[in-house]
Formats: sequence, C-alpha cells, structure tokens
Amino acid sequence: MKRNCKDCEIEMKEAFINPGLGMFVLQHDFKSKLFDKLSKINTLVCPNCGYIEFKAEKPELFK
Repeated sequence: MKRNCKDCEIEMKEAFINPGLGMFVLQHDFKSKLFDKLSKINTLVCPNCGYIEFKAEKPELFK
C-alpha cells in the first residue's frame, strides 16, 4: 500500500505494531461474535516527520 505523508509529501513506509501476544484488530461492534467482523489494521509511518496513519484492511465490514 503506497501513500504519501500528508505533511511532507514523501512516501510513507509500512510499519508493524507489536502488541506482544497477538495483533491489533478493528471490531465492528463490541456485541458481535469475535470473528464475525474483524479487520486487520495496516500501519504506515513517515520516515521524515514520524506521522503515523492507520487504515482498516477491510473497511467494507463497517458499512
């Protein structure tokens, strides 16, 4: 996933958040079954200014 920094306008780099025991996911709502509507979170970081951006891998789950 290529994207430019909104501040520096240079290409952002893919990054990974290490939560220790698993991965961070977005869940549609707290009451849904655990794996019904989960989306992995893609993370990008600007190597110049440090701006961080998160993007849901499956945004269509939240319609």
